[in-house]
Amino acid sequence: MLVTFSSKDHGNITMFGDMAQSLITMMGFTTKVPGAIRAEDVARALVNLEKI
Repeated sequence: MLVTFSSKDHGNITMFGDMAQSLITMMGFTTKVPGAIRAEDVARALVNLEKI
């Protein structure tokens, strides 16, 4: 499975599913598909990734 991260402000990023799901989990979000990380949640996601 492939997961594509997309944004209006950046080109798409496609990752293998297992790696993408690990990244999403590390950011503190659910891997339920389809999903979204809202702009206001990006700062919290970054904080969670920096803890690792």
